[in-house]
Amino acid sequence: MQILPTLQAFGTLLAIALATGCGPAHPSPATPGGAGEAKPLVVGTEAAYPPFESVEPNGDIVGLDVDLVRALGERLGRPVTVRNMQFDALIPELQAGRIDIVASGMSRLPERALKVDFSRPYARIIMSILLSTTRAADVKSAADLDKPGVVIAVQRGTSGEVKAKAAFSKAEIRPFDNQVDASKEVAAGRAHAFVYDMVSVRKLAEKEPDKLRVLGETLGSEEYCMAFAKGSALVDPANAFLDDAAKPDGLLSRLVAKWKPDAESAPADAK
Repeated sequence: MQILPTLQAFGTLLAIALATGCGPAHPSPATPGGAGEAKPLVVGTEAAYPPFESVEPNGDIVGLDVDLVRALGERLGRPVTVRNMQFDALIPELQAGRIDIVASGMSRLPERALKVDFSRPYARIIMSILLSTTRAADVKSAADLDKPGVVIAVQRGTSGEVKAKAAFSKAEIRPFDNQVDASKEVAAGRAHAFVYDMVSVRKLAEKEPDKLRVLGETLGSEEYCMAFAKGSALVDPANAFLDDAAKPDGLLSRLVAKWKPDAESAPADAK
């Protein structure tokens, strides 16, 4: 696997990663019946995870994932419709056929792969731990959190929840519908920690440094992929598109430059 430019954000790594090579060209799909009318690609996302996806004041859904999937739609000759929904509803909506693609910073996990098909990874991000400055004042390592009486906040259905359950079997895992509610639980001192990606965790800690801090130890990394219904004909053309996007000076490099999490970020060679 070739690692493309790495983004240094608030001391964290966001690495765009893809297998090299160019896939075969794929023709545009047949129209659904109307002359010249291509069937829209309906994309599901939870638009609460900048810089990958978020909602502008005017209601537009924007971000790296959104730009990426719109470019895929252009490649396939199909318009793209983006729908905002809860993260834990994305796979059920995909399975029900109400959306065609999930593009929402979704990690390829074994339990998810039983339900959906994934594209090749297009991004890798480090998982981190946000701590309460009061309730977790004495926490110096992840091991300090794996104890009875410790409360770990997570966003329901995310890889952060999976990581937390694996790392903290003795603690209470408390799920929330979104990252905002989970982080508020930590800021208020009702939970010791919140497990999520490092880019978001750093931003949250920066907003409330008197209430929140980031543990120096991390919980590994996750690879983000697009997700499709089992057996979807979109998987192969999506992989071919992502292969092209991963080329030097390709689309992914441009999207990293556009959506970097802070003004001080700059692409760097991956290690």
